[in-house]
Amino acid sequence: MVDRRRRVRAFPVKLPSGARYWTVLDDDLAVVADAGLGTINAVRTSLDALGALAARTIVHLNRYDDAEDLHRRNRTWLAERDGSTTTVDVGALADAVAQGPGPPERPGPVSPGGS
Repeated sequence: MVDRRRRVRAFPVKLPSGARYWTVLDDDLAVVADAGLGTINAVRTSLDALGALAARTIVHLNRYDDAEDLHRRNRTWLAERDGSTTTVDVGALADAVAQGPGPPERPGPVSPGGS
């Protein structure tokens, strides 16, 4: 059963490029990145900075539009090549954070929503 009373902290992170992303802290971390151009670099840079914590980090693609080829390609790359747990809708992100760290409870690399 998921404990919906768990508290999380969210804060914006500004990269040197000027791009801004939201990060959610709990037992897990969530890196929120724009789904468009520059996504893979921004996510990899953020995950590199997290070090060992990157293994339990959820990547959320904000403003994801399945009709956009670049958004689909970025999602696929992050999930399949980088092995990131990736969400594209807020409900799936909330569920992934609420479930807590690590397998087997965590959804697979690409979560439902916008598929």
